[in-house]
Amino acid sequence: CNKNRQITKLHFPNVGLDGSLPSEIGFLPHLQEMIFTNNYLAGTVPLAFGNLKDLKNVDLSYNRLVGKIPLEFGELRMMQSFY
Repeated sequence: CNKNRQITKLHFPNVGLDGSLPSEIGFLPHLQEMIFTNNYLAGTVPLAFGNLKDLKNVDLSYNRLVGKIPLEFGELRMMQSFY
């Protein structure tokens, strides 16, 4: 969280998460980092993630995700890395 108690980071690498990525994450407007590497997440990357205008770093590698990265990610001007 930042000083205003807004969620800015979600770091859950290597914790055995399974299921799908919840689209509700797309309603965290101050999120800057989302790290879910090396879990068992399946399905697709939700379109709602395109709402995360402050998002800088994403690591979804080593999961079971399928499909294309939503085109909305191309509009995220703060994005620095996506794995």
